Amino acid sequence: MQNQTNPKPSGAPMAKLVLVAAIIVSLGALFGAIGYLAKNKAAKIQHPQVSPAPVINETADWETYRNEKYGFEFKYPMEWLYKIVSEKQVEFREREKAYSIEESDTYAIGIFLDENISNLTAEQIAEARKSKSSFPVEIKTLIVGNTDAAQTVDYLQQSTIIVKDNKIYKIVTPNFGNNDLNKSVREIYDKMLSTFKFIEKDETADWKTYRNEKYEFEVTLLDSWKGYSTLTESWSGTTLDGNSAQYQGPKIIVRNPKWTESQIWQDIPILVFTKDEWQLIEAENLNISAAPIGPSKLGENQKYVFALPSRWVGFDDALGQNEAQEIAKTFKAISFFPDETADWKTYRNEEYGLEVKYPEDWLKNKVDLFPDYMKEAVISSLSHTFFIPQVKRIPEDVWVSISVSPCKTFFCDPREEVEEPYRKTIKQSTIKGQSIFVSDNRFEGERDLSYILVNDEKTQQVWLTLSIHHGRQNGIEYLTDEEIQPELETFNQILSTFKFIEKDQVK
Repeated sequence: MQNQTNPKPSGAPMAKLVLVAAIIVSLGALFGAIGYLAKNKAAKIQHPQVSPAPVINETADWETYRNEKYGFEFKYPMEWLYKIVSEKQVEFREREKAYSIEESDTYAIGIFLDENISNLTAEQIAEARKSKSSFPVEIKTLIVGNTDAAQTVDYLQQSTIIVKDNKIYKIVTPNFGNNDLNKSVREIYDKMLSTFKFIEKDETADWKTYRNEKYEFEVTLLDSWKGYSTLTESWSGTTLDGNSAQYQGPKIIVRNPKWTESQIWQDIPILVFTKDEWQLIEAENLNISAAPIGPSKLGENQKYVFALPSRWVGFDDALGQNEAQEIAKTFKAISFFPDETADWKTYRNEEYGLEVKYPEDWLKNKVDLFPDYMKEAVISSLSHTFFIPQVKRIPEDVWVSISVSPCKTFFCDPREEVEEPYRKTIKQSTIKGQSIFVSDNRFEGERDLSYILVNDEKTQQVWLTLSIHHGRQNGIEYLTDEEIQPELETFNQILSTFKFIEKDQVK
């Protein structure tokens, strides 16, 4: 009998179990590592913060064309002009630029107004044009002034058609046969179209007052001027001092609604001057017309002086001249900005007959605020008055001084009364209709900017001087005008308040 031996268990199943377990552990470790890396990578990646680009309103400083009768308005570039061809047609073009089609003069952009007799929609009018045209016509619909509109583009022109309250508004720009010109005009066209809006009834309730917010003035119109328009042209002139300097400025025209090219009604032309330009006018040193007399002043605000041209009425056959004169009498200069010098202190010297304002936080003849090298001058001076800010904005020494001296020559010309080389720094100008001299003297880091005024009797000079010493703190270099802009602005404001006191004002 054979002995039976029990066989040993095979090792294969055990090996498989071990292998499976190892794979599971490895996969767990792998996914754990991937998760860890992904988490850390996500944490390390910083996505850039994208800020929206600033929105620039390119039409913010454009002029506004407003039509009260048809109840709409839109903006057009400052450099452009418009012409009222008729009650139902207005043409726009860039100033001093010619537009033509096959050598025939034309407009750049036109608006045509009509009654909607057939009671059609804008799209139906566009389709009718397409059906009658011998050229291909593209049509698209859009919204203009919160109203449904249709736009057609063909070989001859681009036209936007708007229908509202049984009226048809067509805004058209021709095909000039020049791709560059077409592109530039149509860019303006699109921007003008984006500003188009209908005027609600409550917006026309105060139509009688024309207010110009850019230059800050207003006039009150007559009932017969309902539906008036305005346009901006320019005046130009030349100085008479031998230099023949050229000047140019705006002329705002308020136009009678009855005005057409075939029947001219009197405009109201309002000339706008800066204060410096008006000083030249008053000194008879700026000629803007062939007339022997200058423009007549209407009024002024903080920034501008307004005037009517000489001979603006009575020298042609324009209709309605009396009406225009009545309206001109209602002119009023206004200001949307407060007078920054209203709360300033007033320095008044009755001995010398002068008055000037200075900032509230500046002090007069405050010795201890001045640098040591100036203290003795402040104490001992009888003909100088010094004003100094309590808080220094820049490290340099800054102050304003007023000095008075009797005239030594018959014409009281400061250039004849100072020594060389200081004399060469003085140039002549005008201010408030009076003779004025300007000196910008610089020496070893010290700058003295002076305005020298002479009284009417030519008996005394008044020097208003802005001093900025120790430029760059090393006595050699000078600060630029940009670096001292706040000081220059304050000095100009001080200068703007200066006046000689009339004899009856002096106690």
